[in-house]
Amino acid sequence: MQEYQEYEALYGKLGDSCEGTIIAKTRYGLYLTLDNGETAYAHFGTLLEGTKVSCSYLKPPDAWNHFALVGIDSVYENVA
Repeated sequence: MQEYQEYEALYGKLGDSCEGTIIAKTRYGLYLTLDNGETAYAHFGTLLEGTKVSCSYLKPPDAWNHFALVGIDSVYENVA
């Protein structure tokens, strides 16, 4: 429970919305830089680096996953 309270202090509550920019793409998903400066991961693979997206926090980072898990909700600016 304490790790979720620390997570909420840094990122906000799970399910909150945020904005991010894609910085790297792998065959498994995307790495994003969020509007608060943190790095996150999303299981989504069809967007290019530099694309601006809206996303929701799904899972906080932990000892195994060093990045927060987010879900991409919509695309603001797609880089072609």
